[in-house]
Amino acid sequence: LVASLVCLGIAFYRYFVQDYVGFFYTYLSVWLHPSYFALFAGFSLFYSGWRLLSEKGCSKTEKLLFRFLIFYLPAFVFMLSSKAGILTCGLSLLMLFAYALFRKHWIPALGLIAFASVQLFFSLTMNNRFVSVPQAIVQAEQNTATDESSAVRMLVLKASWELVQEHILAGVGTGDIKDVLLAKYAEENMTGAAQNKLNVHNQFLENWLGQGLGGIMFLLLLFTW
Repeated sequence: LVASLVCLGIAFYRYFVQDYVGFFYTYLSVWLHPSYFALFAGFSLFYSGWRLLSEKGCSKTEKLLFRFLIFYLPAFVFMLSSKAGILTCGLSLLMLFAYALFRKHWIPALGLIAFASVQLFFSLTMNNRFVSVPQAIVQAEQNTATDESSAVRMLVLKASWELVQEHILAGVGTGDIKDVLLAKYAEENMTGAAQNKLNVHNQFLENWLGQGLGGIMFLLLLFTW
């Protein structure tokens, strides 16, 4: 909460003093990459809702704070324009909806599902990073040199999967992932990905590409332990 308020304070200062609009994405997030900041906010949203619904001895001040955060955090994440963060907030609200039903808190449950629906609607219709996804898919198919965020990430995932298939058992080695990726980008004329030296951006594919079949199996084991 404090970090987000500081970011907003800086954004307002830039707007009124420097005539600079910085209320979205990397211009707003001065501490972390917007995606990481948004994920922290999404987890905080879930914690706030869980504390309210579980009735774990919250004081009146804490209840007011948690209620404020449930409405404030999704709005801040929307301004961060992180697709992963927005999806995390939506998932958090849906999990809280299920928990509210389990605890038989009917009115909070209805409020949460309504709020999640509103968030989804605004994200899909007003957030440029979601609105541009269909165009990015077409762009990725037609132009491998693109550096548009969504399009280039799709190309990187495709290239990474092709490399995994070539080294499916043993992988390429942890220290060689970047070199192998850059060589693949050059081969496929993916200049946007090469210039930014993009990583796999997917932990499952990265483990599989680096450590082979054993690496991906160990990672999956961690999730099922």
